Amino acid sequence: MSLELPLRDRRLLARLRVTATQVTWSGFYQLHRPEWGELPLGPYVFPRPAYEAALATPVPLAQDPLAPLLGKE
Repeated sequence: MSLELPLRDRRLLARLRVTATQVTWSGFYQLHRPEWGELPLGPYVFPRPAYEAALATPVPLAQDPLAPLLGKE
C-alpha cells in the first residue's frame, strides 16, 4: 500500500545542536517514511551569530516558491 501525502505534510525533522559559537543541523528524518531511517544529509554547521542574524532579518519573498508544486499559482 502506498500513501501519497500532500507536499506540505511531508515534514523533514532534524536534530539541532546549539553551542555558544555554532548551530548544527544533523540527524535528518522523514516522519512519514520511517523505513528510510536517518537520511544521509549534513551535518550542516552555521556560525551562531550569522544564524541568529538570518533568523532575525528574514528575506521577504515575492511569492511562495513551493506554490507551483502545491497547485497554488
